Amino acid sequence: MPPRRAHTKSRNGCDQCKTRRVKCDEAQPCANCVKRHLTCTFERRPTKSEPYPSTQSAKLSESPTVSSRTDDAIAAFQHQVADASAFLREWGAQDPELMHHYCIYAAKTLSDREAIRDVWQIEVPKIAYSYEFLMHGILSLSALHLAYTRPERYSHYLNSSNFHMALGLQTFRIILQNPNKQNCEALFCFSSLIMVWTCGAPTDLGDSRPLESIIRLFNLCRGIMTLHPFMSHVENGPLAPLFLKDFRSDPGPSQ
Repeated sequence: MPPRRAHTKSRNGCDQCKTRRVKCDEAQPCANCVKRHLTCTFERRPTKSEPYPSTQSAKLSESPTVSSRTDDAIAAFQHQVADASAFLREWGAQDPELMHHYCIYAAKTLSDREAIRDVWQIEVPKIAYSYEFLMHGILSLSALHLAYTRPERYSHYLNSSNFHMALGLQTFRIILQNPNKQNCEALFCFSSLIMVWTCGAPTDLGDSRPLESIIRLFNLCRGIMTLHPFMSHVENGPLAPLFLKDFRSDPGPSQ
């Protein structure tokens, strides 16, 4: 009888096989998921020979028109989110789920006023159809919201959120160097999403320098001032409800 071939246990199986505690062949997709008609997470993961490219190593064109502090702040956020990504750099099967969740649920959490909710639910996605970096921002925020509302898949959605934010930041960083009337609305929306995402994203408990994170965010906010020459265009377009000063209180229940 031939000797039994040794089996090396792998910790790199797909999420579905790990949940079921079965051996994963690590194919893309794996055989177990194909057999059970499941969406395998390996469909979106990079192979070992083609690792996910770090956004820090991307060759980005630099321009002296952008504040160096802003550039450093964006790079810092890219470093924060890029390392946790475990997906390919292309649109995945999960993205329709994220877009649906954003439009139906996540966008409603951005304001308690109907006019402003309509902007985030309707107008911002319309703009995002023409600017992929803004679409990444939307999907990132949606995945972050799902991470908290579906704790059983917290790590999965958090990785997805980090992935989309990393890609969005990479392109945002380039386009912010040359704002104009065509892209200023998308830049403004993405910068707003960055602020929301930063407030909601979990902090590293091992970070002994939380003040530096606050300073980076402050510098990033200052960098958005490059949009100042185009703010009149932003304020008078489809995003106008975001700038209306409405001090009226919401009506109470009818007597």
